[in-house]
Order: sequence, then C-alpha cells, then structure tokens
Amino acid sequence: MARTSKSDPQILSTAPSSGLTSAQTVGSSPRNHELIRSIASVITSIGVVVTAIGVCVAGYSLRLQRQVWQDYHQRARSDRAIQLLSDLAKGMGPNTRAASKLVEKLSTDELRSLHAGAAFKIKPELRSLALAAIPGAADGDLKPSADKATVQLSEAQSFALRWQIAGYLNSLEVVCEAWQRDVADQKIIEDEVIGLWDAENNQTFCRNYRDQFDGQLHYPALTSFLAKMHPPADSKTDTIGGRPQPP
Repeated sequence: MARTSKSDPQILSTAPSSGLTSAQTVGSSPRNHELIRSIASVITSIGVVVTAIGVCVAGYSLRLQRQVWQDYHQRARSDRAIQLLSDLAKGMGPNTRAASKLVEKLSTDELRSLHAGAAFKIKPELRSLALAAIPGAADGDLKPSADKATVQLSEAQSFALRWQIAGYLNSLEVVCEAWQRDVADQKIIEDEVIGLWDAENNQTFCRNYRDQFDGQLHYPALTSFLAKMHPPADSKTDTIGGRPQPP
C-alpha cells in the first residue's frame, strides 16, 4: 500500500483555499475597478461627442438646404419678374406709346366715343399722334374737315385705338397682379414699371381713360401699384398723380 504523508491532508486542504483567495484578490482590486470606471466614462464621453457632432451636422445640413431653397425661390421670382417685363415690353410698340399719350388729351365726350368704339372727331393738332397710335393708319388717313377744325376717326379706327389702350392696360395689370401677390420680385417690377411713368409727357398709364371708366374696378392691381408708388397728398386727390378728384 502507498504510504500517505502526514502533510498531504494539509496540502489538499490549503490548495483550493489558496486559489479562491487569488481570484478574489484579482477581481476585487481597487485599481481594476477604477480602470473599468475610467473606460466606461471615456466610452460615454465619446458617445456624447459623436451625438453632438451628428446633431451639428444635421443642423448645418438643414440650414444649407433651406438656404439653397431660398436662393432658388428668389431666383425663380427674379426670372418671373423679368419674363413679365419682357412680355410687357414686347407689346409696347410705337402704337401703344402714342395711344397712351393721345388718350390723355381727349375730352370726356371723345373718351366716351372711344370706349364705345364709335366714330368721333379730334382736334387737328392730335392728328399726327392719332396716326401713330392707330395700327395700319397711313399718312393719307384721318383727313381734316373742310374747315380744318376737326379730324374724323371712323368706327374701325376708334375700335383699333380702344384695343390698343385696353391691351396696354391689361398688360400692365398682369404685371402689377404678380407684384401685388408677390409671386415675382417686387423690387424689379417697381424699378422698371415706374420708369414708364412720365406725367410731364402724358405717360400716366392712361389715367384719363381709367378715371373715366372705373379704373379701380377694372384694374385693381395697377391702382394699388400706383397708390404705393404715387401716394395721394391728401384725401382730395386721386391715388395716382395727385390730381384733384372731380366734384
């Protein structure tokens, strides 16, 4: 039989105890706990930084997209204003400019005949302006009367002249409607359209005609535009050129 040393039981009994003590020592070391806490804190800090960076990037991206959209929107408004003004300019030939001047010099009775498309007579000094205003009119047209006191406009000529005036005012109304609704660049429209106003040379957007035939009703946007660009001096003047209202 094998002989057992008296010290063997002691070795067997102390070996497990020694191993448990070592594990407990390693796991419960204050330095290890501190290291774990430090690593966890670093990871948390990194997460916070990454989240903050993500928020900043998202915010910058949103602002950039908004700026791009605003730039595109403003460019579209500018393009729209330029297109409207281009269309207005294309329709403003010599006939239109002459017609707008002529209508400011007509009397109330002459304006009523013009509005009705009826034949009417004008002063001889307005003949050249009428020839320039009526499309297709030749130099031999609009002959003075025998006493040279008047010049006769036929119904066809009256209607052609009225069409010139109506087309001009309608084109202005379209531009001013875009201005009023702010669907086109207002500053561009204001700078360009108001440049056409020239009271000294009877270029007042056919004010005489508009005043006679409810211009505020038929051309509300144009009226609003002129009210802003030419505000009345007082309640006794109109909204366009400061001219006294009729009693």
